[in-house]
Amino acid sequence: MKSQNCIKCGHKFTYKEKWVNSLLHNYIPCKLCGTKHKIARINSFIFIILLLIPVLFHPANHAISHVLSFGLYISYCIFLTLLYPFFIRFNSVKSTDEH
Repeated sequence: MKSQNCIKCGHKFTYKEKWVNSLLHNYIPCKLCGTKHKIARINSFIFIILLLIPVLFHPANHAISHVLSFGLYISYCIFLTLLYPFFIRFNSVKSTDEH
C-alpha cells in the first residue's frame, strides 16, 4: 500500500512517526512544516473490527486449550498493531502556520 506524504510540503512520514502518533493522538504532525494530518476514522473503525473478529467467531467448544487460544489472540493483536501504520490514511489537514 502506498504511503501518504505531507500534503503541504511532501515530507515522507516514517513508520515510527505514524505508529506512535496513531496510537497516542488522532493526527500525525509534520516535522518540517507543522501541518497536522488527521487520521481518517474509518481506519480506527476497521482496526477495531479486525481485533474483535477472533473474539466474535471463537467457538465455545474447541480442541485448543484456552491458554494457547489466548496466546494466539495476543500474537494476532500485536501483529495487527505493527501493521496498522501501513494502512493509515489522512482525512483532512490542519495547518499550524500563523501567516
